[in-house]
Amino acid sequence: MANCQCKSGFLRNSNGACVANCTDDSSTPTCGPNSVFNECGSACEPTCRDPKPVASSNVCPENEEFKQCGTACEPTCENPNPLVCTLQCLVNVCQCKPGFFRNSMNKCVSSCGSGEPLPSKKTLLAPFIHTCGVNEEKKRCGTACEPTCANPIQKCTKQCIPDVCQCKDGFIRNANNICIPLQDCARSH
Repeated sequence: MANCQCKSGFLRNSNGACVANCTDDSSTPTCGPNSVFNECGSACEPTCRDPKPVASSNVCPENEEFKQCGTACEPTCENPNPLVCTLQCLVNVCQCKPGFFRNSMNKCVSSCGSGEPLPSKKTLLAPFIHTCGVNEEKKRCGTACEPTCANPIQKCTKQCIPDVCQCKDGFIRNANNICIPLQDCARSH
């Protein structure tokens, strides 16, 4: 994920600034002193609270595999053929291997209940249908905390949500999940 990261030897404080020690209280919104732009950023950047973060392990349970960008519509025994699915990316998750389906016990199995194996996952999955709504655009790397009329300024991680529909510049999402002109927010409450 493209973002600004602290240079080696510096930590990010609670204001988001890169500081030499955690008593510094300066804050800089983007790539300020002691930070560099890193096109392939890390979700495990050292901070004052956690100066030596450890990335989560990529070890998954039986019949599952680690996905950096998993589907939001994993086939299950209850719904083995999700026909319509968002392009939402679930970051760093374990999901069922091809040919397996998640059952009600949260296990990945090759057969569901009747003992009959289900057809291959490849034959069940329909292609993603991707169209954005009015006043939306597809973002290669969207925010995990899109502003809304109810919450226009959100504290958020720098997590990248790949290939997501989000409001165009000058628009904001209302309570009905529609992107409206920013100035119309007061009227939509």
